[in-house]
Amino acid sequence: MLRKHGFNVRVLCDAPAGLPLTDKVNGIDITRFDWSNFASLQPTDVKLFDFLKKSKSIVLPMFEPLVREAERLRSFEQVPMDAQIFLEDTRLHKSYYQNARGLARDKLKKSYRLARIGLLFQALTKAGARHAYRILKSRDRIQDEAKGLFRDLHQARALVFAANALRVETVERPDVIHAHDIFTLVAGVLLAKKFNCRLIYDAHELETARATNVGPLGADFVDAFERDCLAHVDALITVSKSIGDIYAERCPKRRPVIVMNAPEIAVEQDDGSDLPNIRQMAGLDEKTPLLVFTGGIQRGHRGVDKVLEALQYLPDVHLATMGPRHEKNDAWFRLASEQLGVSERVHMLDSVAARQVVPTISSANVSVIPFQAVSLNHEYAMPNKLFEAAFAKVPLAVSELTEMKRFVEELGIGRVMDQRNPKDIAEVIKHILNNPEQYTGAHNISTVLQEEYSWAAQAKKLIALYNELLS
Repeated sequence: MLRKHGFNVRVLCDAPAGLPLTDKVNGIDITRFDWSNFASLQPTDVKLFDFLKKSKSIVLPMFEPLVREAERLRSFEQVPMDAQIFLEDTRLHKSYYQNARGLARDKLKKSYRLARIGLLFQALTKAGARHAYRILKSRDRIQDEAKGLFRDLHQARALVFAANALRVETVERPDVIHAHDIFTLVAGVLLAKKFNCRLIYDAHELETARATNVGPLGADFVDAFERDCLAHVDALITVSKSIGDIYAERCPKRRPVIVMNAPEIAVEQDDGSDLPNIRQMAGLDEKTPLLVFTGGIQRGHRGVDKVLEALQYLPDVHLATMGPRHEKNDAWFRLASEQLGVSERVHMLDSVAARQVVPTISSANVSVIPFQAVSLNHEYAMPNKLFEAAFAKVPLAVSELTEMKRFVEELGIGRVMDQRNPKDIAEVIKHILNNPEQYTGAHNISTVLQEEYSWAAQAKKLIALYNELLS
């Protein structure tokens, strides 16, 4: 979107295995780097974070041990040539398989283990192999110790991301740094200082009130950590009015800009082929009552297990979930549906392209969003799935949470349910199924959606912000 409006865009991101470090995708420059490489940390990196006034005394003691472990790893860099021959075999290092997933990971891990066993046998007779084997064992131990520290706190990892981001060579000086969440915000502050440019913080969540990723030290630490960074932010973007009100107090320089999670909508493909259809994907005919839940299945917080319980009171209704698949969550969801006796009416479908979600789900009867009131972040959430259903003209059954309730009631496109009570969820769904005409919204609903909630409407606000910062 920014590129279409004349901006040059470079994305700085992680480097998954197999992808080039520099790339161009749809005209956008991509620079990838190994953000989690704590082995590259230097003692001087500690001083980078002096600007963290409120949180430094907590987060630096978690970062400094990683720097020390990096120093220990570098002590293995100078090894005799005969040992180096073995160490250059990529199969001997855990990185050979760690970035892969699924069956590919299993295959690479097996190759890694066979290579290590082979080295062990060679070490029995060759001095170089013995030395290489000792180095690998010591390096593994140090890396495992460091990774234990690395997992301790979400924000400590953000410091590693920031230190490594500063080492990335850039071709041109940016005018604006856009930090896409709190994890990248420290890097955003440091890069904005380095290039003397403006900084936008894109707060997709109310970070101090999240249900997950708050960390073991709790919301007070996240508050201090975020405020340290907000002092260096030039503009802030967030996703709902209620969250915007909270950030207005936390970032007094200027009022946050509300850019909602509106979808881009796909058009028919040039060759005339049909877009995906959720009923066809689930193997259902047009007469079967169908609920849809878009997004990843998660335990508890998203409440999709409550919808499974509600299916017990809706004997003819099917549920299709469509989104990222995770083996453990899928297994939990499948077992829960079997225990409730509804598994034959539950369909776990793979994701489709983001631009295709709206037309794909348009043949469903009800979109259900059963988020639980586990945090203020959920209370004020306006998730993608809310807008996807609205633009697909699928009636909504949503939790009794502030922002979603206001959205569906003001537009007349759904009903609110007690997300904790499966019987109430079932009653609301049953009412919508029996009275769909009540939830198609006012006659001008398409105009309201397009003018206020479409991605085109959100993009105008974003472009205006960029132009203001650059003027």
